[in-house]
Amino acid sequence: MDIKILGARGSVPVDGSKYNEFGGASTCILIRMLDQVVVFDAGTGILKLNDFLTEDEKHVKLFLSHAHADHLIGLAMCPNAFDKDFSFEVYGCKHNGISTKQQIEALYEPPTWPVSIDELPADFTFTDLRENSEIVIDGIIVKTLRGIHPNGVTLYRLESGRESVVFATDCSITEGFKDEFIDFAQGCDYLFVDGQYSDTEAITNRGFGHNPWNESAELGLLCNAKNTIIIHHSSYRTDPELRIAEMEAKAVNPNVFFAREDKYGLTDELKAKRFIDLCLALSAERDREKLLSMILDSAMEISACDAGTLYLAEDDGLHFCRMVTLSKNIRQGGHDAPISLPPVPLDPSYASAWAALNNKSVNVPDIHGDTDFNFYGSYKYDEMTGYKTKSVLMVPMSNEKEEIIGVMQLINAKDSFGRTIPFDASIEQLINAIASQAAISITNMQYSDQIMQLLDSLVGTLSTAIDERSPYNANHTKNMVRYATNFINWLDKTNSPYRFDENKRRAFLMSVWLHDVGKLVVPLEVMNKPDRLGPLYERLKNRLHEKTLLAKIDLLEGRIEKPQYEKIIGKCDDILALVDKINGAGFLQDDMIAMVKDLHSTGWLTDEEFENLSIKKGTLTEEERAIMESHVVVTRKILDNVAFPKIYARVPEWAAGHHEMLNGKGYPNQLTADQISREVRLLTILDVFDALTAVDRPYKPAMPVDKALSILHIMAEKEGSIDLELLKRFEESKAWEQ
Repeated sequence: MDIKILGARGSVPVDGSKYNEFGGASTCILIRMLDQVVVFDAGTGILKLNDFLTEDEKHVKLFLSHAHADHLIGLAMCPNAFDKDFSFEVYGCKHNGISTKQQIEALYEPPTWPVSIDELPADFTFTDLRENSEIVIDGIIVKTLRGIHPNGVTLYRLESGRESVVFATDCSITEGFKDEFIDFAQGCDYLFVDGQYSDTEAITNRGFGHNPWNESAELGLLCNAKNTIIIHHSSYRTDPELRIAEMEAKAVNPNVFFAREDKYGLTDELKAKRFIDLCLALSAERDREKLLSMILDSAMEISACDAGTLYLAEDDGLHFCRMVTLSKNIRQGGHDAPISLPPVPLDPSYASAWAALNNKSVNVPDIHGDTDFNFYGSYKYDEMTGYKTKSVLMVPMSNEKEEIIGVMQLINAKDSFGRTIPFDASIEQLINAIASQAAISITNMQYSDQIMQLLDSLVGTLSTAIDERSPYNANHTKNMVRYATNFINWLDKTNSPYRFDENKRRAFLMSVWLHDVGKLVVPLEVMNKPDRLGPLYERLKNRLHEKTLLAKIDLLEGRIEKPQYEKIIGKCDDILALVDKINGAGFLQDDMIAMVKDLHSTGWLTDEEFENLSIKKGTLTEEERAIMESHVVVTRKILDNVAFPKIYARVPEWAAGHHEMLNGKGYPNQLTADQISREVRLLTILDVFDALTAVDRPYKPAMPVDKALSILHIMAEKEGSIDLELLKRFEESKAWEQ
């Protein structure tokens, strides 16, 4: 007899990580007897029916216990029901005078359901059995017993030769009914019996047609059942709670098991599909920690084992990377708790090391009877945790170059009843294939990480070299990257709708690093010009000094008198003092510009000196400013010629756009708000903020943060040149403080 549990929950199906081991689908059991497929009940577990059938199995006998929705709800959604070549031979008993087909039709009809059973492509036949009777169907002896449950329930006993199974869900085994039930189930091989309640719950839920699991465990003893399987688990009961309940029940009856959704019995076709799906997922995953967890979790799911360890190979041994034990709720490594265990030495006496050294898998049915390997570590772990390691499968992870990336260890394969069994040879072959694909994925990710690290280091070095060209701008890019990183982290923490995914984060930070790459071609005398006159200052100063020397010669040779000499000296000193004041001023008032104009008109300043000293704000002339502004054009040209990977495709656009303004008054293209992306808007804010607060600019003092933010608000609210919403978020993040 072959038994597969497709669903073991009662009332409603459940989903989530808390229900992985016992499953979340509602009741459905598949049994093969006399080469026939028999199914008990059609809860949501029946949706997986096809996963457990071979290609040739196109017909099932479906026995329904009763008409409550949780035992019928999967039928009309079962994929096999939409297969015109498939047929269902449906059996049940009348309840309250309603036939089996009518019970199903009551659920599947408008307005509660749009498609009736008669409209489904599969062929359905319906047969009403009599309760408390016996009938032979295609060689299978079918016995029925009327149970105790609201609206009625039918219990089944199926026999074929020496094998027998009893299906008794949703039935209160009361004192007045117990003897009849024991006689019905006596000596069966498998007793599926309802055990939804704890002892305490049973007291407050009498009359709902369910049993406490301890009483059901005792019933198994009284029936002399070889195996008692508790089903119809409460929808509220999690895996850890069910494990505790199972231990309680085993204290009553050692041969009791809590039903678990079967994964071990998947068809070869489904295993292959799961393998393909996993390979696709492995190739798509970019998060290394998620990838490593996915590898172990998927291998454990496909092999239906309770525990697993993932080792990564390094020179000094096999390092623990992931450790999972479902029955102990242990999950360590990666984003979970760190693993502090020392690495396994590359000593062939250890099974995991042998697998790595020989690039071959090791399948041990029971480590306690094995003499080939040293399992001291497993014994020690079991001693510390109370676990019992039995069957293990060690599989090396080697890539296409036959380099050992690591080893995957799977522990304690389980059957549907939670019993530890050896790892099947077919599973070993499939896990080897998974390990191979995993190794290739890990290798590719390592290569990708190395390339990304190389790219990041080259970009960082390049941007540092650009900043180092100017002693007045040495920390600009590093500051902006720091602000950007802190701001993006803040967006993530606050779950902002503005937050970046990992690819956009990398691309944006790359654009920050490279936003000034065009300054490579800006002449140093322009980029490093500390004041208005720059190198012209020394010429002007020397000319004034020369004028004082010539005046002194004229005085000594008697060509001028002392008052005239002193007047010339005073004039030169006054001019130099005025020039010094104007040359380093942050902003020129109109009266100062008028003084400069007067000096020029009277011949004291050349045209070039006049042009420079007339600069109202900053240190650059219009021509020099044009040269400086051209760096964004050069940035775009340089970056457009870089073969960026796809995730960096917009880096040239973002990096070259940081001087564009929403009001269309930026440069070089005078873009308007609808043409400027959010990333460029943020880059602009970061650039302006650092320019205002920088301590290494010779032409202006560092501005306090509050004043800088005030100026940014003026730019946003009055000028409309930068993004106000982004500015508010930047201000709230305080990214400059971290």
